[in-house]
Amino acid sequence: MVRKTAVLKSKDELETTRELLDETEELLQFGSWTWELGTNSVTWTSGLYTLLEYDAADGADTVSLDFYLAHVLDEYRSSFRDIIRQATERREDFTYEYVVRTK
Repeated sequence: MVRKTAVLKSKDELETTRELLDETEELLQFGSWTWELGTNSVTWTSGLYTLLEYDAADGADTVSLDFYLAHVLDEYRSSFRDIIRQATERREDFTYEYVVRTK
């Protein structure tokens, strides 16, 4: 019973954290994405769906790194790809400011 309670508590904490992130993104008008190299899967936060004017319920099948990069303005895209490549090769996190266009 203790183990099940701990799992439920962890799920509740995760949900609370997710709700806080969603509220913060909405308030500050930003979003983020993660890219899992092993599976090549890309995940967007709800804030990113909102910023790019997509519905999260409709976007799960279309989200990919290339799909996202297509929204990065041309003058930033090449540098952004280089930074992603370098970070991937070095297995490092990165931060890069750039401009995107909505759908």
